[in-house]
Amino acid sequence: MGVRFYLSCALVVLACSMAQERGQPGHRGVLPNQKESVERQSFSMVIDSCRYPNSASARQAWTPGVPSPPVQAARDGLILPCPFAQKVERFAWDRQFSSDLSSYDSFSVKLQVGNPSAVSYFTLYFGSGEGWYGASFRAGASGSVLLSRSSFVSEGRPSGWNRVDRIRFSVWKGADVDTQVKLNEISAVSSPVVVLRGDSMLPSGHPEADSASAAARRVEGMLSRLGVRFGAVSGEDVMSGVLAGKKVLVIPYSPQMPDQVAEQIAQFASSGGRILAFYSLHSKLAPVLGIEYVKHLPREYEGQFASIRFTGEPVKGAPREVGQRSWNISLVRPSAAKVLAEWYDAAGKPTGYPAVTEGAGGVYMSHILLDDDPDRKALMLLALLGRLWPDAWRQAARSSVAHIGCVLPGLKGYKEAAAQVRAFARQSGRPLPSKDLQAAERYRRLALLNLRNRRYPEALALAGEANKSMSLAMLRAVPSRRGEFRGVWCHSAFGVEGWDWERSCRVLAENGFTDVLPNMLWGGIAYYRSAVLPVHPSVSERGDQIEACVKAAHKYGLKVHVWKVNWNLAGAPPEFVRELRAQGRTQVARDGSPVDWLCPSHPENRKLERDSMLEVVRNYPVDGIHFDYIRYPDGRSCFCEGCRERFQQQCGVRVAKWPDDVISGPFAETFAQWRRDQITRLVEEVSREAKRIRPGILVSAAVFGDYPACRDYVGQDWLIWVQKGLLDFVCPMDYTPDRSVFEGMVRRQLELVGGQIPVYPGIGASWPEVLLPLQVADQILAARRCGAKGFMVFNYDTNLAQAVLPMLHLGATRER
Repeated sequence: MGVRFYLSCALVVLACSMAQERGQPGHRGVLPNQKESVERQSFSMVIDSCRYPNSASARQAWTPGVPSPPVQAARDGLILPCPFAQKVERFAWDRQFSSDLSSYDSFSVKLQVGNPSAVSYFTLYFGSGEGWYGASFRAGASGSVLLSRSSFVSEGRPSGWNRVDRIRFSVWKGADVDTQVKLNEISAVSSPVVVLRGDSMLPSGHPEADSASAAARRVEGMLSRLGVRFGAVSGEDVMSGVLAGKKVLVIPYSPQMPDQVAEQIAQFASSGGRILAFYSLHSKLAPVLGIEYVKHLPREYEGQFASIRFTGEPVKGAPREVGQRSWNISLVRPSAAKVLAEWYDAAGKPTGYPAVTEGAGGVYMSHILLDDDPDRKALMLLALLGRLWPDAWRQAARSSVAHIGCVLPGLKGYKEAAAQVRAFARQSGRPLPSKDLQAAERYRRLALLNLRNRRYPEALALAGEANKSMSLAMLRAVPSRRGEFRGVWCHSAFGVEGWDWERSCRVLAENGFTDVLPNMLWGGIAYYRSAVLPVHPSVSERGDQIEACVKAAHKYGLKVHVWKVNWNLAGAPPEFVRELRAQGRTQVARDGSPVDWLCPSHPENRKLERDSMLEVVRNYPVDGIHFDYIRYPDGRSCFCEGCRERFQQQCGVRVAKWPDDVISGPFAETFAQWRRDQITRLVEEVSREAKRIRPGILVSAAVFGDYPACRDYVGQDWLIWVQKGLLDFVCPMDYTPDRSVFEGMVRRQLELVGGQIPVYPGIGASWPEVLLPLQVADQILAARRCGAKGFMVFNYDTNLAQAVLPMLHLGATRER
């Protein structure tokens, strides 16, 4: 059993209640983090209880926008009718509301949805002066969604969070069917701990934006699983006063902090607030933490920075040693701080470099938190936070004990969890895992005893053991299903890191999987002996990877569908990209900046994409080929001069104002369809020719799950591909930790496809956050309930191979 499984169970409390999309933007930008747990709330202000004595009073408060129907009052909420059968894209309602929301870091929305498949997503707006703050989110049939303030995007020229004067709630179409949404409550939340999103202070396209975002998500995920109440804020939020009354500000990674933001944070610390900062630190904050920055220090040898060891005074609840294989650190010198922990190398020798220091203003760690050793890493985070705000331990322990047994969505405690295990065992026909259930009960009682005695670290650990035992019982009892499609996407062309394809395929087969989709080619690089694309240098050293994968997979009875990342030039040789750009073959954003993707409308690019996929079909005994990134990168491209000329010629129009006239002007609809046609044309050409070359080959695609929205913003009209018979199966990337959101997306997708081809929903086991094995099993069960005949899992990496697959094989994939 994998370390990751035990780690996450030891910290599991609220993991089932988190929801986050993998880079699937809505009309208003990337969908934000959503965290459902009201448990995290410190104090809140009800903005609207949604309880009105009658519909007349409700309609006085809420005004429908054209063509939205008027609201209706209900006993337990406010009904928003959504007649999407009228083919309206959005319904919206406004309400006057004047308040200073500057000190609130999150906003809670409680709602119920009559038919979740009819809704693509929701947007909550706060109006302020001449603009709006808006955040989009998805939700299942019912629940509570917590929106961090950092996820709100400005539109127009809002006057500030301290001058909010109206609210708007929008519901966006998912399907042409009628439904209704019942709002139960909207409230503002202020948490004692806030996480500062470093990416919010970076300009568009900054090379460290993704790293800063990932660092924040990693810390937020740990805090959520620990049960610590927190909010996520931006640099703009800091400037508008959100730190008032907070206890701790966590800065996971801020590579470029404006001076004004640093000054506000320093003032926050001087007023009694505390800081927990990682790696990059503004010069104004170093004295606050009692340290001096010396230099950036790359590792001098492999494994130099392998672990963090607490060598100073005892830190309550902190593991003695935490694995962290960093490649560099920020070397600091304590001036008015003490060293709590040092860096040790892989041989267990001290390096003499500080890893964690503590000064009057807070705690500093000299690198970002990484994913390795996640169990002890989360406990270290809690210990450092508890050092600055002791109530963090009480919160985490109370939350963990309260959630014993809540290992699946909807389970309200130990008794319901045990009943679910018995129900699973009856369905699967397996013996009841009595030892695991008995262990869960024993640990539960001990956790309660320690909580009553205020032994918070012990209570937290025992609650984790109780949930570990309960999760094991669930995983052993979960029913399997014979004959279903079970596939994995493997982003590495070499299989699981540190393994070869022989071992990678053997482990897949041993754990009940049937298909593997290895990423063997991109827009400008190939991991096989290609005559079309530049070949990666590793092929000469490690051999042809398609050849190796197919040989091993077929040996173990697995099917291979070679996965291509279309259009995207990431990883391509720089000279290859420069040559394409000089030829006008790469994309151009709306603002004129270059985008390193092939322009889909360029004939030579379409030929390059087509020929590279078809050479795989001709030269290797693969079972299928698989499209991915078969779309535009976003709604901001491509607007190159070639697109302008080809659009005008092919559509018989003359565009005076490029690109404005095709974005929101007279040719917007025509251009949107033309973009879709460029993508569909490649799918059609490859599919038809592949089946001519090798009848029986399977053609498939990884697609965005939010159809039809993806038709417009990335030009991906995948339902047309299904209807034209171009695909043999489709894999919507339904990446979310929220089971109800996942289930709603799968039901909608199955309804759209209508049985024409199989739909194998994609489970995001490692993106946007790492899921627990039981969460993956739960989504497999959800896909089965919806009627899917199989599923896909992303990504086949070390964690999936060693921690998740063996747990799934206890029950969900036990029978093949």
